[in-house]
Amino acid sequence: MNEKRTLKAWTKEEREQLEKCKKSGHYNVINLCFLINDDYVRTCGTGNMRCESPLGEKYKKLMDNKYDDSAINHLVQDVIDYFAGTAKFPGLKKYYVFLAKSKYPFLIEEENGTFDWSDYPEERYKYEFTEDEIKAIDPRYMAFALEV
Repeated sequence: MNEKRTLKAWTKEEREQLEKCKKSGHYNVINLCFLINDDYVRTCGTGNMRCESPLGEKYKKLMDNKYDDSAINHLVQDVIDYFAGTAKFPGLKKYYVFLAKSKYPFLIEEENGTFDWSDYPEERYKYEFTEDEIKAIDPRYMAFALEV
């Protein structure tokens, strides 16, 4: 696996929204950027104090900072890299669940949210999990967790 860039200066809520958007499969980077801008224009841009979403609020802070293009570009680059799988959030270790003596040793999460086993971890499926995610699936899988 290639070394991933670590995303910094993201709140827990912003991170959760970005993870949820990526996991849902309903958003690509452009759609998400429009969603963030739309939230800003509909709520913050009309005089409201807060945006409806954490990512809209993050964008608002950048816009309120004299429209800092480099910071906005950095936000967009973070989103692109996260969606492309070349960036990760700090602090959470990721694991493979790997059953060595199985024909299909890798635990994967399919697009519809179901779990299955695969002979190879394909990019279109989620195959890296946090400890909490593994325990939520089945705590016994932690015995087969290998740190990424």
